[in-house]
Amino acid sequence: MYYMVHAAQMIQALSAASPDLLDAVLLTGFSANSTAQPPFLAGGDFQPAAIVAPARFADQGIPDAYLVNQSPYNTQFMTYFFPYFPEDALQRTYQTGQPVTQGVLFTQGVIMQNATDFTGAVHVVTGAQDFPFCDGNCYAVPSGGPYTSIPAYTKTFYPSASNFSVYIPANTGHNINGHYSAPEVFQDMLQFVESVFSPSQSL
Repeated sequence: MYYMVHAAQMIQALSAASPDLLDAVLLTGFSANSTAQPPFLAGGDFQPAAIVAPARFADQGIPDAYLVNQSPYNTQFMTYFFPYFPEDALQRTYQTGQPVTQGVLFTQGVIMQNATDFTGAVHVVTGAQDFPFCDGNCYAVPSGGPYTSIPAYTKTFYPSASNFSVYIPANTGHNINGHYSAPEVFQDMLQFVESVFSPSQSL
């Protein structure tokens, strides 16, 4: 899985910069923690796309600054929690992934910011073993702290939210779409969306 900027980070930044544009915020594979980013990037073993996958990228004129994971195992390390996913899902993720630039990889965390003026509902859905945003354990929080999970600390970005909730599926890494838990995760997200846009909410 490659990306120009992590989608949840873009939505989080948008909710801070232009809060009136959004009715609610659903952040997947996200937390306020950016300390896990360096080992996440190292484990990805990013290499020039045209060298790793010449059949896909060599003839497109893509410069060496555009990178992909060196192997499916690096994609697994970053985004999947073994063995709770179909092998086909991992292979599909690797084979269809798109390049990312070096600049984006090392600066994407800086766009996250406090969304103090956002007043809509906020829901965070992050796998219990998410590596990029939880370093592999989303419950590794200080004893006696205000929150029981790392994703729950996202609430500090949203002091004015009308409602804040967190769902942490077990045995799930960063790519929640590719794990066996996906059907339950999708159901949770749909319930949140329905709660935001139900007729009773529009009265």
